[in-house]
Amino acid sequence: MVLGKKLFLFDVDNTLAHSGEKISDCMLEELQQLKEKGYELGIVGGGTHSKILDQLGDGAYLFRHIFSECGCVYYRDGSLHQSKDLRSDHPRARAVIDTLIKKALGILAETPYPLGGHMIDVRTGIVYISCVGMTATKAERRCFLEHHLSYREYLMERLRAFLLEKNREEKEIEIRKGGSVGIALFPRGWDKSQIIAMLPSLETYQEIWYFGDSTGPDGNDESLLRHPGVTHPRVVQNPEDTFSQINSILTQKAIDE
Repeated sequence: MVLGKKLFLFDVDNTLAHSGEKISDCMLEELQQLKEKGYELGIVGGGTHSKILDQLGDGAYLFRHIFSECGCVYYRDGSLHQSKDLRSDHPRARAVIDTLIKKALGILAETPYPLGGHMIDVRTGIVYISCVGMTATKAERRCFLEHHLSYREYLMERLRAFLLEKNREEKEIEIRKGGSVGIALFPRGWDKSQIIAMLPSLETYQEIWYFGDSTGPDGNDESLLRHPGVTHPRVVQNPEDTFSQINSILTQKAIDE
């Protein structure tokens, strides 16, 4: 690989696509322009590998690096390169998370809004809890986002308090926002910043850009946006903002050339 490449990394939900939806053709065209200029592209999402591929659709070929589950599952050049398994690699954390799952189900049973089914998804490296249910309809998701989103913060606070009660400080387990309607549970250190160490070599890249929307102490993009290996952290509000920022970068690069 030629030294001095530029790597553009992207979150998926609310960055490249609206939550749970496919990437638009317009967005894929912008990404194609980045690739044609010789830049490498990568995905760093919290969802499963299969879900991310579904959202990328025909555009999956654009991305050399696809990190799913906050980097716990890493595909490079279309092949599995690295994987962390919560059950086998961190059984202690898995046991603590199991108690959190049971506690969360009890809290969700008291919600003032309608729930869909499939509240818990135990993935390879993280556990995802949906506050409205992964089988909720679009109308139910929209109702939650418009009227009950504060319940996600309430659930996170209750789970953290539960950890303290059990003398399991959050130094052991991380509780972060996941997607637009859920939270993610994983061992400390298994956040998105772990992907930097998995890249071929930091010397390979002259610049590393990362685009993400979930910021702040509870946001799952925050750790990577703040990582010193990311030379150009870019906070976005939604896919439209991402599109605008990519377009501005392409325009500026054309001027510089």
